[in-house]
Amino acid sequence: MRTLILALALIFVWLSPVGNPAEAGGTEMPDIPHKTQVDENTLIGGPPDQEQLREARDAGIRTVVDLRGVSEYGDWQPSDVVTSLGMLYIPIPVAGADGLTRPAIEAFDRAIAAAGDQPALYHCASGNRVGAMFALRSHLIEGAGLEESLRIGREHGLTGLEDQVREMIESGRIPDGR
Repeated sequence: MRTLILALALIFVWLSPVGNPAEAGGTEMPDIPHKTQVDENTLIGGPPDQEQLREARDAGIRTVVDLRGVSEYGDWQPSDVVTSLGMLYIPIPVAGADGLTRPAIEAFDRAIAAAGDQPALYHCASGNRVGAMFALRSHLIEGAGLEESLRIGREHGLTGLEDQVREMIESGRIPDGR
């Protein structure tokens, strides 16, 4: 009997789907505005609505990093919804190119560390600021060169802020935020 149970358990494991939850018939990441899914743990885009936050939680998202400023919120606070869903909410207000500062990049690095190996959603209005922060973090924190940093930024949503990010990296002048 014990051998039969072990054999059935092994068959179950062998037949079980593995890999991406979406490929395995599991829950897909929500379809947020400007969605970019870099890998199975990194979802980037514009601001999710309340239902999309629930879908994100159900898809395994454990951390939400929000780069929008307070003036960008509508009639509900994402922090309240995110925390009520049991996810970690990390706000890092980045007001366009002026918000791309050394303290913001360092806070972004800490947010990535806080997310760890768990799935995370990084968002702003379109994903552009998220991509800029990934690019600048790769340069400032990880020591990547210009082209590699820009590649990482583009992969993570960088579009309209690319010229400013390029100039900051080339000149070596990343504002200290004061």
